[in-house]
Order: sequence, then C-alpha cells, then structure tokens
Amino acid sequence: MLTKSFDCEDLGDPVEMREWQIFGLPSDDHSMENGMCVTKGRRWPLMIDPQGQANRFIKATKQEGWH
Repeated sequence: MLTKSFDCEDLGDPVEMREWQIFGLPSDDHSMENGMCVTKGRRWPLMIDPQGQANRFIKATKQEGWH
C-alpha cells in the first residue's frame, strides 16, 4: 500500500469540525469535505441542497457571528 486511507481530520482542525456539527452539519466524511470547501475557499461553492442541511448550517453559523 502506497498511502494510508484519507481522513478529513488530516486536512482540517478537529475542533472546528466539531463546531460545524454543533451548527447542524452532518458528521459524515462527505459533509466534512464540503464544510472545508465552504469555510476555506475564497468563493462560495454552488450548493445543491435538496435536504436543506447546508442552508441550515450557513444560517446557524451566520447567526452566531462565526467565520
């Protein structure tokens, strides 16, 4: 095996990722990867959000004044 398996915590701060979960972002790897794109990117990504999870997450973070 050339590389170990990918873990989201390798790229992000575990404390920050836990805050995302408190603000309503699901804890699965895909949601954590998307959270990294939203919080670390220079621009807002296009969010296709049929369940409204991203919408609730963004609203919760902005209400708290979180960056």
